Amino acid sequence: ELIRRVYDVCHERGVLFGVSPDGNIDNNYSKHSADVKTWLSNSGYVDFIMPQIYYGFFNGSVTHEIIPQKDPKMEKITYVIDMGNPYYLDSIAWLKYPSKADSLIQTTRRKSVLKKGDNFSVLKLEEERQRISDLLRNNGYYYFRPDLTTFRADTLQKSGYVSLQVVPQNGLPVEAKKQYYIGKTSVYLTGYNGETPTDSLVFPSMTLHYHGKKPGIRPSALTRSFFYRRGELFSQDRQTFTQEAIARMNVFKFAEFRYLPKDYRWYQQLQYE
Repeated sequence: ELIRRVYDVCHERGVLFGVSPDGNIDNNYSKHSADVKTWLSNSGYVDFIMPQIYYGFFNGSVTHEIIPQKDPKMEKITYVIDMGNPYYLDSIAWLKYPSKADSLIQTTRRKSVLKKGDNFSVLKLEEERQRISDLLRNNGYYYFRPDLTTFRADTLQKSGYVSLQVVPQNGLPVEAKKQYYIGKTSVYLTGYNGETPTDSLVFPSMTLHYHGKKPGIRPSALTRSFFYRRGELFSQDRQTFTQEAIARMNVFKFAEFRYLPKDYRWYQQLQYE
């Protein structure tokens, strides 16, 4: 609907409208919610598309020719694109990550989307960033993000090839270097009209705060929805599973997860509220 509305506004002003979707058609649907097939197969959406294709054509060039028309106020422009030869990945190295993080990355190198001999692709670099972030966040690195991974590309060692280094960002934040463990879990149940909790019950797995004479849900039902235990490494996947399980209960209007870091003598701890 947004694309159609922008198209209409552009045409009201005599301007052509186009979009730049992902060069990978599957990514448009799985990651970006971009219905490119509908836009191209129906009128009233776009006049053109310009896919974001970043596949290692470093030496491309574009020339143009202006062709006069019968109407002296009109001209036709023809563009000629010479993409040149693509660059390929040669050596790939993952360097300078914290010791434990480096061990995780090295042992999962086979799962990397970066493969020697493949076309150099910016899209693949973004996928690798996300893979490393997911890997580390599922192994306790709560504060690690995709943008904390960067790349060094050297095209001078071998003509037509890229020697690639995957490295953490300079000045990596201290908290991003640490693994965090799940600490105490506190659940706050507001009243039906948003009243703040006034009482609490303490259980081995959590402290339940509630409003009124008793909780509006059985504690055991909540406990079964938690996919983590105290002392375990933080895991993004387990948090997602927990959120989904709580949503399936169809009891709460919404659920907010907050993690509060606490520095302990033996390990970093996250308190869940």
